[in-house]
Amino acid sequence: MKLKLVDDTISVCESHLVATNTRGSQVDLYLASYLAVHIHSAFEQEIEKMVEDRANHVGDQVLRNFMMSCVDAVFRSTKISEMAGLLNRFGEKYKTHFQNEMKSQQRASTSWDSIVAHRHGTAHESGGTVFVHEIVDYYNVFRN
Repeated sequence: MKLKLVDDTISVCESHLVATNTRGSQVDLYLASYLAVHIHSAFEQEIEKMVEDRANHVGDQVLRNFMMSCVDAVFRSTKISEMAGLLNRFGEKYKTHFQNEMKSQQRASTSWDSIVAHRHGTAHESGGTVFVHEIVDYYNVFRN
């Protein structure tokens, strides 16, 4: 899944690191933290949009609103295991299909969980130890 806003933000961050000669510095760590939060947010919005698109197929507006409120209440984390749990609410076959895809693409699963973990560390002020190029590598593996 390509996300233009994320791709554009990565370009800005990488250009800044080159222009200021700050690769490997504290600035690089800060930008990596920002990217992890930004990438996570963009994917979370895409997932919610997919669920909303599916909910829009329901003719009953009250039921649709209920579905969306449940997603908001249930979908608290975007770790791979949590996404599987959300999909299970639509039916076991969706969860199983997702889990099989993630097993066949273990590197993508690990990369995504690394972005989520880094985002979590940033949000809870444990500090970043990952540089921009590492976050970009995780993103590129996962989005493909």
